[in-house]
Amino acid sequence: MKSIKPLLLLLVLLPLGGCSMLGGGPKNYSGDPLNPTVDETADMSVEELYQSAQRLMRSGDYATAVDRLERLQANFPFSTYAKQAQLDTLYAYYQLEESAAVMAAADRYLRANPRSPQAAYVHYMRAMANLNRGRDLLSRVFGIDRSYRDPEPLRQAFYDFQELVERYPDSEYAEDGRKRMLEIREDLARHELHVARHYFENQAYIAAAKRAQGIMEDYASSSATYEALGILARAYAALELEELREDVLRIIRLNYPQHPALEG
Repeated sequence: MKSIKPLLLLLVLLPLGGCSMLGGGPKNYSGDPLNPTVDETADMSVEELYQSAQRLMRSGDYATAVDRLERLQANFPFSTYAKQAQLDTLYAYYQLEESAAVMAAADRYLRANPRSPQAAYVHYMRAMANLNRGRDLLSRVFGIDRSYRDPEPLRQAFYDFQELVERYPDSEYAEDGRKRMLEIREDLARHELHVARHYFENQAYIAAAKRAQGIMEDYASSSATYEALGILARAYAALELEELREDVLRIIRLNYPQHPALEG
């Protein structure tokens, strides 16, 4: 009897696994085989799939909408809906605050459709994704100044907006792009000011002077110029570079006659 027990066990198990081994069974089920769920998109036409994704986006379920849109692109790549699905996917990722996914989707679209009438929009969304990078929960809740954070995403956003404005100066996104560039420039200038201030407070006067001088050269019209001039004058004084200090004080007298750097 012992010798036939494995055979009996095999005969019992075969009916349970037979369908999956032979590729049978219903095809609109997915997930855990012990707890199957219905895949409601399995029999959808391309139009039904697209309309379903649109309803999900209108209701705010962007994650499920992305899944539908990506299924559409995979199953119906040459349909009239596929290109619009790419744009909708990009927008849904933006709403989900998945900046890396937005940029990847934007790059894919632009590679495949370099002359698309929607290219300006895609450039704009890519720039916005870079602008939003680093604005995590702590930044939003505790109001951490963006200029304290890594400036690289801001620089990349600036270049993205610049490309948008230069390539599509008459597009509906160009004016907002120009405004964003000015805001980013202010943020980058304030970042450099924080660094200059940090160096000065730690008596790294040469480094402080270089950062302050950089603000004067790269962000001359920014609000950071006022304090940068003061740091530069004090750094030159600490380094006993009186001639350079006097040059800076002359600039301050001409532009900011009430500047505290003139009181000494």
